[in-house]
This record gives sequence, C-alpha cells and structure tokens, in this order.
Amino acid sequence: MVKNITFVFLFVVGLSHGATFLSITPGARAIGLGQSFAAIADDASACYYNPAGLAFINRPQVLAMNLSPPLGIAKGMQWIFAELPYQILGQQERSELDPYYLADFRLIYWASAVPLDAKQSVGISMHYLSLGEVNVRNFDGTYPGTYYPYDYALSISYGRKITNYISLGISAKYIYEFFYPRWVLDTLDWTEPGSARSFAFDGGILFKSPFGFSVGASLLHLGPDIEYDGSSAELPLTGRIGIAQSITDFADVISKKNSVLKKVNRWLAFQLTVERKFDLRSEFDYHRTSLGFEAKAFDVLSYRQGFRLAGERNFLFDEPKSFGLDLGIVELDITVTNSDWPLGIWWIQSKFNPLGTKPEFIQNNETLDRIFLNISCLTIPGGGQLYNGDVWKGIPLVVASFLIADAILEREARPDWQHKLAAISLPILYLGSTIEANLAERR
Repeated sequence: MVKNITFVFLFVVGLSHGATFLSITPGARAIGLGQSFAAIADDASACYYNPAGLAFINRPQVLAMNLSPPLGIAKGMQWIFAELPYQILGQQERSELDPYYLADFRLIYWASAVPLDAKQSVGISMHYLSLGEVNVRNFDGTYPGTYYPYDYALSISYGRKITNYISLGISAKYIYEFFYPRWVLDTLDWTEPGSARSFAFDGGILFKSPFGFSVGASLLHLGPDIEYDGSSAELPLTGRIGIAQSITDFADVISKKNSVLKKVNRWLAFQLTVERKFDLRSEFDYHRTSLGFEAKAFDVLSYRQGFRLAGERNFLFDEPKSFGLDLGIVELDITVTNSDWPLGIWWIQSKFNPLGTKPEFIQNNETLDRIFLNISCLTIPGGGQLYNGDVWKGIPLVVASFLIADAILEREARPDWQHKLAAISLPILYLGSTIEANLAERR
C-alpha cells in the first residue's frame, strides 16, 4: 500500500493534540455498545475505559483485539473500491478516507487483568497503532524509499474496592510515537521531529449496586505535553461518565417470588448503558453521547448494538453491530462498524478466562471441543493453552507473540536480520503452540 507522506505528517504532527491514537478506543465488545463502557468495565479493557472496574474482576483474563478487516478482505476492498474505479475513470487523486487505507492499517490492543484478592486487581495493557507502509516522495517526484510509522502506549493499572459496591482505579502509561526515520528528514531536508514520547495517568471510580445498576466515571490521558524534539503538543485529555443497568440482575431480585420470570432469566440476559464522552482539550469538539444494549442467550450467544445520541459522526465507530460467542474459558467477539462500506470495519477480539468452565454442551462433545480449541489456537499463539486452562504455558506464548510482532512491525527500528527472523518465527510459534495444545488435550 502506498500513501503520500504529506497525509501522515499532517495526521501526526499538524494537530495541536499529541498521541491522537489514544482516542481510538479498543475492545470489540465495548465498541459494540457504542463505546459506552465506563459504567460496565467488567473485562480487561477496563484498563483503558475505567481502571476502577478491575476491582470487580474475580478471575484472571487475557484479552487481545485487532482492528482491520481480515487481510484478504482488506486487499480485496483496496482493489475494488480504490484501484479499479481510478483505472476505469482515469482519476489521479484519491480520497484519504478510501477503504483501501485500512488494508495495512492496524490497531492492536492487548490487556490482562489478575486479581490479587477479593478486593483488588492489577492489569497491564498495550495500545498499538500502525499506519502501514508509507512511500516517501521527493519534491522532484522521485521515490527514495518507504518506512512504517507506528505509535504505542504501555500501561499498568490497579483497581481496589473501598466498599462492597464502590471501587477506585488508576493507570500509568508510557507513550511513544514514531513518525519517520532520520533518513526521511535528511532526504526531504526537514527539521521536524521524527519521534515523540511522554507519560500519562488515568483515574476512575465505579459504583455497582446489588440489583444491577452501575455508575462509572473516568479521566483519561492526563499528563504533560508530549515532546516532539523541541516542540510539544497536549495529550487528548478525555472524560467519561456513564450509567448502566443489567436487566437480568434486577430481575434476579424480583424473580424470587415469580417462577416464570426466574426461568426466563436463565435463558436471556439484557443490559443497557448510556455514556457521555468529553473532549476536555476541545481540539475536535468531540463531545459524544452514546447508548448501547447487549442481549445474551443461554449465557453463550450475544448480540450488541450501539447508537450515537449526540455528537459528530465518526467513520471508525458509527453504527456498531456486535456478535459474541462465550464458551466460558474463551470468548470470541466481532464488531462491525460503518455501514457506508459494503463490508464495514471489523473489530475482532478474543478473551481468555483460564480458570473458567466450558459449557456442558462442549464438555460432552469432543468434536466441538476440538473445533473451539483450534479456533482459540488461531486467534493468538498460546490461545489453545489458555483454552485448555494451562495458564503457565499460555501466557509466555502470548507475550512471545507480541514481542515477535513488535519486531515485525517496527521495521525501521530493527536490523533487517531481526525482521526476517521474526517473520519466520511467528508462523512457527503458531504451529508449535497449536500442536502442543492438541496433544495436551488428548492427554
């Protein structure tokens, strides 16, 4: 994929906000609820939305999400919607928002939450954005080379209950942005910075009542300006406040004297949430109110949908529709946004609960169990081990896969031999972890 360097430069430097990638919210389930998650925050993505939610997590979790259509579909979109029309119509200029720009665009989010005891939990997370390949064009029209810009934030979070129903949380994060390497600056005779770094804090509070009503608020990305080698820009300081109601939990309270309602409650679960998001820097005036609902059948199949009640339209997040499959020990979620594009934008997430329990219909069906084991293996190296409940094998494999992916994606920051070795190692890691997980299942 080839892009004009001017677009990337304006995107990452031309705004008075720095680290704008932090405003791209992660989590397929959360996005499926219209990004209304500050009052729910019941999985590892609480590290991003509201770290106070970590205190209510009672089992270890590992969550991984990727934004992009599957690569083959993305490349097909690139050809159908970008290459073919311009060949037929003979146009020379492309819109910067053409779907083909998402073919190599990658947002990767990884988070893990571990309870320390019944009142407190810790979490770690990584938020990674890659804009794909950028082709550098000189003012005389020549092309001296390509490079790969990226941004990431590494966070550590902590949540603690101060009563049975109220918790507080805090996160600390390191932020790094890589715009272009030194040779680009020298080639184009630019003096603009090629990278930037900073740190920030998040804080949150969450109230969860015994009848399913919850209120949450968080303040995100609070920190010093990000430094651009001589210049600086403010971080995208964001506030969130939301409410949520679990219809199921409320029905549990009133169904003690109603046998019919009690039976229905076992089969169907509903949850509603409303949230207001504030851009406190007012760069984009991106205040947004959203509503989301989730319906879950038999505690296995989920459908979610989000609605924008107020605020500007956002092509990445609008009109989300989300589907989930919860197998106890592993949960798979896919959210599709932006119906303007025929195939939409896909947010794909897997969540592992190594100490969870598989549903009975899987425990009693060896074929289904094997199918879901291998699906877990495909989502991420170590996924099969986590599906089998082998935490001490699964976690190192997950971490190793991210280190290898880092070497693949950061092409400019690594020697060529490291990049080639990583490109070979990742499929080997996938294959080896899949074989080990299947052999362990047979034992």
